[in-house]
Amino acid sequence: MLRPRNATANTVADHVRVLDGAIEQLPGQIASGHHVGDDEVLATRSVVVRADSAGCTTGFLAAARARHVGFFVTARSNTQVMNAVFDAVGVEDVWLPATTQDGQPRDGAAVAELTSLIEHSPCPHGPDLLCVANHCTRLSAA
Repeated sequence: MLRPRNATANTVADHVRVLDGAIEQLPGQIASGHHVGDDEVLATRSVVVRADSAGCTTGFLAAARARHVGFFVTARSNTQVMNAVFDAVGVEDVWLPATTQDGQPRDGAAVAELTSLIEHSPCPHGPDLLCVANHCTRLSAA
């Protein structure tokens, strides 16, 4: 989606317009239930969007929820997220081996679910915070 050359940085409204445009491009049987105001029961097919940290805003996540769309967004790095990661460092039962798409272990990578270590009240329905770390043997809080 091209914007005027004098446009400012992406906004929540920009992200929602792109989301709505993407839903409009889906075949009708897939898009059904994923428009604003659609009854969730009409959503017979899952739709999931992925965004970098620019999409990690309460406005965009609420818009995705209002359209019955799942999402994966990169959490913005902030003190709360960094503290959760460092609180989990060295806690062996928190980290699980990461795997590739075909289920094989990903060498030197692990994943941890850190939701309980953050305050996420402004987020719609309290999404989960997952952390993937590469070269975990080098990860330390020091």
